[in-house]
Parts: sequence; structure tokens; C-alpha cells
Amino acid sequence: LVLGVALALCVTGAVLSRLFEQELEKQIGNELVRYLDRVTAQVTLAPDVPAVVNTQALTDPRWLQPYSGLYWQLSASDGSAALRSRSLWDVQLLVQAVAPGTPSPQLTQTQGPQGQDLMVLSRPLQLPGQGGPSWKLSVALDHAELHSAAQSFNTTLVLALGVLLFLISTLGGAQLYVGLAPLRALQQGLQRLKQGQSNQLQGQYPAELQPLVDDFNQTLKQQSDAALLAREQAGNLAHGVKTPLSVMYQTAQNYPDHPLAE
Repeated sequence: LVLGVALALCVTGAVLSRLFEQELEKQIGNELVRYLDRVTAQVTLAPDVPAVVNTQALTDPRWLQPYSGLYWQLSASDGSAALRSRSLWDVQLLVQAVAPGTPSPQLTQTQGPQGQDLMVLSRPLQLPGQGGPSWKLSVALDHAELHSAAQSFNTTLVLALGVLLFLISTLGGAQLYVGLAPLRALQQGLQRLKQGQSNQLQGQYPAELQPLVDDFNQTLKQQSDAALLAREQAGNLAHGVKTPLSVMYQTAQNYPDHPLAE
């Protein structure tokens, strides 16, 4: 019971952990999409004019805190003229190129400041007209937040499943103890029969055991009746031969020299 439940809980824990990580990745992806849309709305592109990002409208304080784990970066297609959030400080993100006309933002991973593992969402920005310069806008979020949340969830999950395993094992043991109590009572009844303290199995037993007890008591009664009948027959036989034996004894006493007297 314990091994089976433990195995089932391990499989359940692994599945729940993976589902949680997938849902967390989905939520972080949705959050990156919102950040990317907010930054995109503040980008101004014009021919022969440097790109501008209105940072005053980006109110999240993590954009300004160095190495906070939340970053944005706007760079030309050739990798030059990069504009970035203050949180990146003097670091430039190495992001895979995004082809113009990509239908949706692309989610990738890269190495960030201080060795951070970043989830990066990028989209191309293109000026209208033929041959206009193209740009790449990216927002990044520290992957450690996902790991921290997943680790916290897994710790809680392990503790919860451990408590559940203990409760199920305890209840299972109690169920077995209560369920086998009639068998222990049957064993005690057999001991009393063996010691001669009783001639029948006494007490009430569950419906599953009562037919067995009834058949056993019936067998004991048949054996007792057979033994009683055998004693009665032995007594009758002894009474029947008693008189002839007495006659033969008297005859032997009267004729001591008779060969039969010997």
C-alpha cells in the first residue's frame, strides 16, 4: 500500500510540477508581450532621424534600476545604434535576428548582465516605404524568477505530497488493523478450542466470515455427536459382555482343574 501510493504520488508530483512550469512560462510570455507592446508604443521612427524612445512613459521602476532583470533594447538591423533601458547600464543584449514581416514576436533565450538567464521577446520594426531602415525591439525578463517560483512550488508540493502519503499510509494501516480484527478474534476462539475452554466458536463475525464460522461449528458438533455415540456404543458393548464374563469367571472358580480355568 505504501509503495503503491508513494509511486502514484511521485508521478502526480512530476506531472503537476511540469504543468505548473508550463503555465508559468505561458504567463511570463504573456507578460513579455505586454511589456513589448508598451515599449513599442513609445518608439518613434522617422526617415533620416535617429530613433527615439519616450522613456518617461515607461513607469515600471525596474526599467531604471541597473541589472533589475527587466530590460528593453532597440537596435538597427546591422546591430548598431542600440538604444536600451537604463537597467541594462552598459551591457548590450545579444539577440537573434528577427526577419521583417515576422507575423508574431519571437521568444528566445540569451545571456544577460551578471550572467542572468533571460527570456527575450523580439519583434522587427520597419519604416514604411521601400528600402527604409529596419529595427529590432526586444524586451527581456530574468529567467531566475521562473526558477524561483518553480522551486518554491516544488518545495510546497513535496511537503504536501509527503503529508498526504503519511495520512494515506496511516489511514490504510488503521483500515487493515480494523479489517483484520475479526480474524484475530477467530484465532483467539481457535486457541480456546485447543485449550478445551470452549467447544464452539463464540461471538458475532462479519458477513464474510460468519458462514465459515457456522460451518466450522457444525463440523465440531458433528464430531462431538459422533464421539458421544461412540462412547454410548462402547458402554453398551461393555454392559453386554459383562454378564458372560461373570459367568465364565464363576465357572472357572467352581472348576479350578478344568482346562478353561487357566
